[in-house]
Amino acid sequence: MTTCYFDTVLPYQKYQADIDEFEKNYPNWEKNVEYTEAWWETPEFQAKIAELENKKGGKKEEEEVPKKDERQIEVEKIALEWAKREFFSQTMAGTADEDMDQEEFIDSVWERALVQGELKYRQLRGEDLDVDGEMLDFKIQQERKQEIMLKKAKNELQEVLVEEDLGGVDDNVDVDDE
Repeated sequence: MTTCYFDTVLPYQKYQADIDEFEKNYPNWEKNVEYTEAWWETPEFQAKIAELENKKGGKKEEEEVPKKDERQIEVEKIALEWAKREFFSQTMAGTADEDMDQEEFIDSVWERALVQGELKYRQLRGEDLDVDGEMLDFKIQQERKQEIMLKKAKNELQEVLVEEDLGGVDDNVDVDDE
C-alpha cells in the first residue's frame, strides 16, 4: 500500500497539534506566568557598573576626545577636500596605487593634508605666508620621521634576528643607537 501525500502529517501540523494538546492539559497556564525585569537593567546592577567604572577611572572614550574649536574644524574640512582632490588627480594620472581606495589614500596623506589645510586657511584669512618655506619645513620633518621609524624598525628586526638566532648581526644597523 502506498501512502498519499495528504495522508502524511506535516511538521507544522504536528507542532500545532502539540500546542493544542498542551493548552488542553494546562488550561490556566497563562495565569501562572510571572514577568520579571531584566536583571541587567535594575538600578542596583547599574549602580554597581557605575561604581566599577569610577574605580577604573571612568569612561575613557569621553575623556580621550578633545573638543575642537572652529578653526580646527575648518582646517580639517579644507584638508579633507585637498586630500580628495589629490586622490582624484593621482587616480587620473595613474600614479595612485590601484588597490587603495579613497579612504585609505586620505589616511596615508592626512598629515600633509592638514598642513595644506592650515596654509589655505591662513591664506583665506589674509595672512602673509611663505608657502614654499613651510612646505619645505614639513617635508624635512617628514623625512626625519621616516628615518627615525626606519631605524626603529631595523633595530626591532635585528633584535628578533638575534633573539631567534636567525643570522648574524647586520652591519647596517646600530643596535646601541636608539
